[in-house]
Amino acid sequence: MLQAEHLRLLPSPSLGTTYVYDFPGLTLRSPEYPLGRRVVVVANDITYKIGSFGPVEDQFFCLITQYAWKFGLPRIYLSANSGARIGLAEEALPLFSVAWNVDERPEKGIKYLYLSRENFLELKEKGGNSVRTVEIEVDGERRYKITDIIGLQDGLGVESLPRL
Repeated sequence: MLQAEHLRLLPSPSLGTTYVYDFPGLTLRSPEYPLGRRVVVVANDITYKIGSFGPVEDQFFCLITQYAWKFGLPRIYLSANSGARIGLAEEALPLFSVAWNVDERPEKGIKYLYLSRENFLELKEKGGNSVRTVEIEVDGERRYKITDIIGLQDGLGVESLPRL
């Protein structure tokens, strides 16, 4: 578990939030603190997934906020982001098929997403429970209708979405 007291990060290739503590030259001065005081700065890294917040960044932001509260330090949040991030289960993208409402007219919408038996087995080999399905048969073809996409990667951000 990350401990806020130990975090002194600069941009990270796997985290979309940057934390800078005791930033050189950054001192807040006020009548109460004529010599200045330390501050905690949290900023989104716009170069990492357009600065979006996922579960990992949210946890990190919370830890830094708790650190600032614990030591009575001002926290400055510099925001350059696109909002919340909802990730994609990359392992499923090339494998699913679409059952259209009207086969020749995709603009009429979709009935459901599904996996062929072959693609269902391939996805199972990659990671077991990446998707949840219900087996159905359509015109003699066995299909695995996708009911839930969980993904192999932790922190895709879909955990907070309601199930319809």
